[in-house]
Amino acid sequence: MTELSVRYNVPLPASLALTGKALAQMQLATAELDPDLDPFEVAGSFLMRGLSSRIMAQADPKKLFYEGQKLRMRFVKLIEAVERLTGARPGPKLQVNFGADRLEDAVRGAGRRLSLGITAGASLLGAALTTGSNGVVEWVPIALGSLGGSLTLGLVIDLIRSRR
Repeated sequence: MTELSVRYNVPLPASLALTGKALAQMQLATAELDPDLDPFEVAGSFLMRGLSSRIMAQADPKKLFYEGQKLRMRFVKLIEAVERLTGARPGPKLQVNFGADRLEDAVRGAGRRLSLGITAGASLLGAALTTGSNGVVEWVPIALGSLGGSLTLGLVIDLIRSRR
């Protein structure tokens, strides 16, 4: 490993080089003591036994069954959702709600109040202009004034009702 590192100019971390050296020395010592023994096989089987015993200690059958059922349910719901999106399964289609109902209500209410205010103001202005005019029948300023007053009253009632 060190030769390859030097040959291809790849920097090798010191900890990796020391680990490789320690493993090589262990293999040489094992080969001298018992030539038939493979130290890596022994270490691998030891690690596997330790790992399997830890897994078995933490593997609760009830918990594994519960997690499996949760996974199965999520998978089924995912398949059903894809089928609904493609139209292969009856049921509610994809609906995206941006809260447009509240926005539409707000725009509708603002438009109603604006039209009531403009109409009431125009009626009261017309009543004021026709009151000082000589060529207008006497009932016109009264009618315009009462119309402006009733529209103003409607606007006030609408504002009070919307606050609740």
